[in-house]
Amino acid sequence: MSDQLVVNANHNGLAYPIITARHINQTAWLVDALLREHAHTETWFTIEGQPRRWMRTGYHGTYGAALFVDETAAPNDWAWAALNPEPITGPPTIYYDQPAETIFPSACVLPLGLLREVILEWVQTGDRPISVDWIPVNGLSWELTEDGGVHVPQRPRTAL
Repeated sequence: MSDQLVVNANHNGLAYPIITARHINQTAWLVDALLREHAHTETWFTIEGQPRRWMRTGYHGTYGAALFVDETAAPNDWAWAALNPEPITGPPTIYYDQPAETIFPSACVLPLGLLREVILEWVQTGDRPISVDWIPVNGLSWELTEDGGVHVPQRPRTAL
């Protein structure tokens, strides 16, 4: 991938300005600028030229979570949530969409440093990060099980 990826990002909806990094050397600054809030915050990261692929994150304090969407992969798996390789006991609530009170599953809550690495990998490579495992959550249809795990309902099979 070229070192000239143009990355756009903003947080907490369209009321906030979009910040643009026009060179790979600016991407760490961009990510750090958007991960500095201490309140519940949501961020969106896109790469110019990839209009149907993006990453949406939520974070609060020292924890966060990430959802990667690649609509070009539809109708099969096209949305994934990052899984924490070392799940946290009693993680804080991390919102995917705070006004709708949609939260990330507890198994997806990452330390903020790992979330930063995942975001940087996306904006520097243009590909879904491989530094963490991902669970498919097409249509955002994840469910939490009683033991705090994640269940993604099976998609109905369609005839070819």
